[in-house]
Amino acid sequence: MARKLFIVAREQGELYRSLSTALGNEPDVQVVYDRRSGGEHDRRGALERRQQPDLTELLRSRGFAVIRLDEPERLGNVRWSA
Repeated sequence: MARKLFIVAREQGELYRSLSTALGNEPDVQVVYDRRSGGEHDRRGALERRQQPDLTELLRSRGFAVIRLDEPERLGNVRWSA
């Protein structure tokens, strides 16, 4: 079963609470705040940046992003949803 990780922008407290309330009982869903500290200046490896959509832009435009984890035990199996 695919798991879903909802990442919510730090300044979106009401959205975080709403998603947590609505999805909190779902066994395959986790809602978390964006914990990155560097914003756009947070530089990851070039390969990682090429493999995933711009999380910063999704958080800025929608206030959240959804990541589908196909195999939770393997960190390399992440699908980003727009």
